[in-house]
Amino acid sequence: MAPNMYQTYQVAAVEEPTVNREALLQAVIAGGATFLATLCLTVVGSSAAQSLFVAPAAPVMAPAYYGQAVNGLHVMEAHKKGAGSTKNGRDSNSKRRGVKVYGDQPVKAGGIIVRQVGSTWHPGTNAGMGKDYTVFAKEDGLVKFETQRGRKVISVYPAPEKELTAHQKRRQQIQWPPRKSAALAMATVAGNNVAVDEVEEVEDEVENN
Repeated sequence: MAPNMYQTYQVAAVEEPTVNREALLQAVIAGGATFLATLCLTVVGSSAAQSLFVAPAAPVMAPAYYGQAVNGLHVMEAHKKGAGSTKNGRDSNSKRRGVKVYGDQPVKAGGIIVRQVGSTWHPGTNAGMGKDYTVFAKEDGLVKFETQRGRKVISVYPAPEKELTAHQKRRQQIQWPPRKSAALAMATVAGNNVAVDEVEEVEDEVENN
């Protein structure tokens, strides 16, 4: 038997639910009363007096690294870094380095010629160097700044004997008279007539002293 393509369905009518208006109104009034009671208890129990028509503000949490909260307000602090300790404020004593005796100038044995940092100048003839690179003279003489084998060298050479003029010789004789002449001068000043033998005795005493 072939299936029936046209089947009839019976649709039953759905009844509209009845609403109890009185019960709904009582439930709304009860819920509102409960909400108001809870809100009043919250406002009375809080430390900050707030209006019933304004919701309580959420507490402001201050960051852990700066700032602070006072009465719900965030207080900002200075952002500028504080002044630290300075790296200056120190000084060292001067070392008095440099050339002390220049070229063609006389220097005595042991005299300092150059104070330096490092071996800029090396010791040459009749010169030495200390542990702090100080170049000094080993003998009396004249200072010469030279270059030997590509190195800057300081040498000390004996000073040439300088011949005195007649005026200088006369002045030297007056300032440093011979010993025999000095003994005769002493005897003359004393006002005594001294013989030559006695003068020689005085000269020997002067030499011994």
